[in-house]
Amino acid sequence: MEAALLADVLANPASDATRLVLADWWMQRGDPRGEFVIVQCEAERADLGDGVKARMDERAAELLKQHQSDWLAPMELAPDEVRWRRGFVEDLTIRWDRLQKIWQRVFATTPLRHAHPHFCRKRDEIRAACALPWPSSLTSLKLNKARDHDAVGVVTASPIVLQLHALELSEYNITDDGARSLAAADLRSLRELDLGYNAIGPAGVAALASAPSLTGLTKLSLTRNGLGVAGAVAVADGCATMPALAWLSLMSNPIGDGGAAALAACSHLAGLRELLLLDTQIGAAGVAALAGSASLRRLSRLVLGGNQIGVEGARALARSQLGELRELSLDNNPVTDDGARAIAGSDTFARLEHLSLNWTGLTGDGALALARSPRLPAVSELKLSGNALGSAVAAIAQSPIAARLRRFELKETGIDDDAAVAIASSADLAHLLMLDLSGNPVGERGLLALAASPHLRELVWLNLYACQMTDRARAALRERFGRHAVT
Repeated sequence: MEAALLADVLANPASDATRLVLADWWMQRGDPRGEFVIVQCEAERADLGDGVKARMDERAAELLKQHQSDWLAPMELAPDEVRWRRGFVEDLTIRWDRLQKIWQRVFATTPLRHAHPHFCRKRDEIRAACALPWPSSLTSLKLNKARDHDAVGVVTASPIVLQLHALELSEYNITDDGARSLAAADLRSLRELDLGYNAIGPAGVAALASAPSLTGLTKLSLTRNGLGVAGAVAVADGCATMPALAWLSLMSNPIGDGGAAALAACSHLAGLRELLLLDTQIGAAGVAALAGSASLRRLSRLVLGGNQIGVEGARALARSQLGELRELSLDNNPVTDDGARAIAGSDTFARLEHLSLNWTGLTGDGALALARSPRLPAVSELKLSGNALGSAVAAIAQSPIAARLRRFELKETGIDDDAAVAIASSADLAHLLMLDLSGNPVGERGLLALAASPHLRELVWLNLYACQMTDRARAALRERFGRHAVT
């Protein structure tokens, strides 16, 4: 009976129903695996609140801690090789020499969706990995750090690519010729392609864009390929043949203001929802172009960390019509208090949920402007690490934003015992799930206040690494928060 129910799960990997039937069978026989399946399936429901989901995840973690070794034993897998989803191992990251020995047990036992056989670098190893009889449930494959320049051709010649929805070939020695090989392959099922950390130039980008089988791509990463302005222009032009593209990463490419302007002027990016431009040498002029783009108004996520956008760049974003943004990251830019005030006073960010301003030159004044702003009504995740906030944190803990916060990061912000006591005493922070106070001079008084807080009941992660920890404080924190406290 169990074998037949498992076969149904393997044959219908997308179905919760078959998993729950098997879970019920396990529950009737007192097998804790049944509860684990139910809890993980329940945790993926879209209508769950953050607090309920956190509790489900916590219960799943408890069950894994108790029983994971037993559940993995039939497959001869180790905990650090797997990721569980909906009650089964769906993600596998494993050395190729290990997978060669146990693949039959793994494939017969779990509906594998994603695989990363690492240390699979030589041409013959890659060919053998691609030739395995992978289960039909496999839709995502990651291969990286190939030693041979023609390794990409070995992958694209394999039948496995016909069933893949996601393919990562990072650090794969792919040049323009390799991109042409990809473009000539039958990748009709592919929706996500990660070619980060290669050496693909404008010609290679143009070849990919002309590939008939890549027109269905929704996600494309060209992170750190050495693309400059010409490369950004090629990407912008290529998007004409990828109408479904919703996620684009050009991180760590020196595209500069010229490249940003090319993207901004591209009418084919109207469907883009997420744009990642971390460390791309963009300044205020480039951000102004992006902010004024008619094609990018539907962006929900914009990552601009590690650039030089400055105050004027922040002001350009504040004047923009990027009203659909849910996440904005400006980490490691000289935004300063003036830029923070521009964001706080803008009507653009009414839907913004995640705001990251780590290491941006803020002081308490800029942080308080954000915390007290009535124009940021949806922000629930605020990251202010690396800024000199000091005693202003106490005021932030009592500000209007506090009651909405689910994640609050204050690493290396100079806060002390008084600020920690203020956080612990704030009833407005009762719904906080994640709090990072690491790298601050918080001593025993502040740490004990956190441990005794009547309000921080929903915390699932508390980072106090490199604070002024004492044995007494560590014991109190572990008693209160258990494994959720990093001390």
